Amino acid sequence: MLCGNPEMVRDTQQLLKTQRDMRKHLRRKPGHITSEQYW
Repeated sequence: MLCGNPEMVRDTQQLLKTQRDMRKHLRRKPGHITSEQYW
C-alpha cells in the first residue's frame, strides 16, 4: 500500500515494477501494488 507524496508514489511504483517485477492491483486483475490518489 503506497500513499503520500504523488511523486514518491509514482517513483516507488516504477521501482517496484522494474526491479521487483510487481504489478498494480486492479479490481479484475489481482496484483501486488495498491496506492491512494488523494493529493
